[in-house]
Amino acid sequence: MNRILVVLLMTAAIFFTAHAGNTGAEDKAKNIPPEFRSGLTEAVKVYYEITQAFAADDGKTAVEKTAAFKKNLAGIKAGSLSEEMQAGWNQQLGDLQKEADNLVAAKELVGQRTAFLQISETLIEAVKVYGPLEIGTYLYHCPMALTSGGHWLTPTKEVANPYLGKEMPTCGTLVEDIESKN
Repeated sequence: MNRILVVLLMTAAIFFTAHAGNTGAEDKAKNIPPEFRSGLTEAVKVYYEITQAFAADDGKTAVEKTAAFKKNLAGIKAGSLSEEMQAGWNQQLGDLQKEADNLVAAKELVGQRTAFLQISETLIEAVKVYGPLEIGTYLYHCPMALTSGGHWLTPTKEVANPYLGKEMPTCGTLVEDIESKN
């Protein structure tokens, strides 16, 4: 009888601990200021344009859009985030800006796409932490991208692979439908 009681108490403790952890994450998401989410949404829209350029093997347009992406990132108002979230965002922002610079500096599509892969990985993390966005967002994966595979975000369920472009435009698998506000 005592063993059953101990097992029940342990199960209840695990349940309530797990539930409390989820509530904390939900509360953090609710405390993201709308102006921050709006700024992040605008930056993601420009990121989508970079994705489209790479899907069309257009490195020149990707570089131009990356400059606009950096400008949008710089305009995101993060001052009203909590200290912890602001520190996390500042790290992500620094990484995004550094990789955007690397993309612009690269002279060939392979180098540009390598930098884009790093931008994508960091931006995916940011969208998951600070979302939901004001637009639909889908996460795709291509196991053949570059040397080890890669993820990217897109606003539609249509596959347009930014890593393989015209060579294999539909290579990619939907990993997640990231919830949007709409």
